[in-house]
Amino acid sequence: MAALSLVTPKSRVPQRVSNVGLIALGAIGDTILSVGPAVPVLRKAFPEASISLFTSRANSGIAPLLPPCDRLTILPISDPLRSVRLLRSQKQDILIDFTAWPRIGALLSRLSGAKFTLGFETRGQHRHFAFDATVRHSDQIHEFENYVNLLSVVGAERPSWPRIQPSEAARSKIRSEWSRQYVVFHPWASGFKKEMREWPIGHWQILAQALVRQDFDVVFTGGPADAETSRELVAGIDVPPGRAINVAGKYSIDETAALLEASSCVVSVNTGIMHLAAALDLPMVALHGPTNPVRWGPLSKRACSISPRGGETAFLNLGFEYPEDFESCMHLLSVEEVLACLRERMDLRESA
Repeated sequence: MAALSLVTPKSRVPQRVSNVGLIALGAIGDTILSVGPAVPVLRKAFPEASISLFTSRANSGIAPLLPPCDRLTILPISDPLRSVRLLRSQKQDILIDFTAWPRIGALLSRLSGAKFTLGFETRGQHRHFAFDATVRHSDQIHEFENYVNLLSVVGAERPSWPRIQPSEAARSKIRSEWSRQYVVFHPWASGFKKEMREWPIGHWQILAQALVRQDFDVVFTGGPADAETSRELVAGIDVPPGRAINVAGKYSIDETAALLEASSCVVSVNTGIMHLAAALDLPMVALHGPTNPVRWGPLSKRACSISPRGGETAFLNLGFEYPEDFESCMHLLSVEEVLACLRERMDLRESA
């Protein structure tokens, strides 16, 4: 990265902007927090410009739910040369890289041929050498605020919290399939050491039984890779048949958003579904640990964020800062604490 900065002169924001590109190679939650708020304020700042979104295959599914861009390009990250060719073919005047940790976004930005590139200076990553302008990434503020600071460099106004809506087709499908009141559980995290961010299966099962006693069905969401584990979790819940349902891998992101929207409440670990539920502005209980809710909490006043008590339980910044001897802290978060938060957001009797 440093060598690239020595041979490529730094540029300023162009006077005339016809094309603005956004690189979003993070997870779905990161993309909701960054691209969703950015597009409206960039359209206001550059009303004549076309906006292009560059994603990976893994997070591209969220794009249709975000404020529309003029062009979506899925970058083949495993083939950097092809990715560079795709970027260069679109000739961006401004290219903003929203990734904070991986260096691939910075490398692609520097080789993109864009007139002006902007990204994060992240401690220990040396990625800032690739950009014309940078913002120092902070681990003391919510990630949304880091994106706000990035957008301010190009003169965009402060964006609102991300808000999305599922399509009418997805809503219609969910209405046709679900008639009883239900609560959505999302037990599965993703990424590095994801099991460290997951609540014990036994806790989910006890919580599900408590809600069924209150006459709510419980619906477990997840990706295709979670389907079998979800099936095993549901099989261990002592409730009448059909009251705990596994839909992991069944729905698209759009349909999952509609499923969440029609629920009475959502309970989720800190992952993309949590941010999706927050962007839908739904009643939610978000389970954090060792993720830090100050850094990654849901942006919704209808959400309750809770973390385990005692010891180091909220220290993750970018997701890889685990001590060598760290053991999961999520078992320290009790079912009763989660139920207390649910009672604040739902019509539950004290016996739940």
